[in-house]
Amino acid sequence: IPEKPYRCPPGPYERACLVADILQRRGGNPRVIVLDANDGIQAEKETFTRAFNELYAGIVDYRPGVRIEAVDSVGRYVYTDKEAVHGDVVNVIPRHGAPALLVRSGLTDSGRWAPVNPATYGSSMEAFPGVHVIGDAQGTGKPKSGHMANAMAKVCDDAIVRRANGNEASIW
Repeated sequence: IPEKPYRCPPGPYERACLVADILQRRGGNPRVIVLDANDGIQAEKETFTRAFNELYAGIVDYRPGVRIEAVDSVGRYVYTDKEAVHGDVVNVIPRHGAPALLVRSGLTDSGRWAPVNPATYGSSMEAFPGVHVIGDAQGTGKPKSGHMANAMAKVCDDAIVRRANGNEASIW
């Protein structure tokens, strides 16, 4: 699981539970190893802790605070800052950030995300007046989800229309 923030915070934990459930139904001695770059579960902590420790006890091996350093796709090894982990199937979710277009243009100010004014989603960088950034690329710390992107689009739209009409953006 990548370092936060990332898209859909419960997603990787849901995926681990889904895989554990499928493997559990097949029988045998299944094992799902979850390597989490974060210090703990990032969404619905009680629910996923219970799922990992009770519903899928002995199947899900949750390991927080693990940073992936390299992946050997041929040998199916994941090399972490703590150990090498082998898997029959390896699913790596890379660290998220603004797309390369924004990074190359300088809109991320050398960070992972584009800094914006959350009241308008306009870039807070002086070099980019009139540029607005929403969704996964924005750097407000808000979740990287479709629902939030939709809400951001409405705020951004309001700000752009107000500016086009010579008015200041609404601040709630």
